[in-house]
Amino acid sequence: IHDEYLAGIRDDHWVAFLESGSACENVYSLVIERESTLLGVAILRITPPDTAALVSPSLLPGMTRPGLGHRLYEAAEASVRNRGLSLRTLDVLAENRRAITFYERHGFTDFPKSILVTLGDRVYSCRLMRKRLDDDAPYPEAHAD
Repeated sequence: IHDEYLAGIRDDHWVAFLESGSACENVYSLVIERESTLLGVAILRITPPDTAALVSPSLLPGMTRPGLGHRLYEAAEASVRNRGLSLRTLDVLAENRRAITFYERHGFTDFPKSILVTLGDRVYSCRLMRKRLDDDAPYPEAHAD
């Protein structure tokens, strides 16, 4: 994502979303913090009948190396499993090879389609990825929300 867009995001950008989402049964968040400092967040959105979409998983710059991303992801997956859901989906910037590799290592595969996302004045191509948590069930048809 281009620097001008990121620089324009206010520090409290996600606060309203996280506060409103915590009041909904279909949106919840997991945070990782150290000494009262927020280091990362994973937002999960549940869509019927049994899918949890991983929305905007983020870590502070410089926090990707100490394994925090893996710990945050593992907590998110455990939460999905505990809710009895069987499919995880996410979208990732097509050019973000590092994130794509991370998700592939955690068992995600590509949907047979992609989406376009507009952030500021730029359009980005995103790959849709999915992971079945119960290996016996078939994948549903690909769709974009």
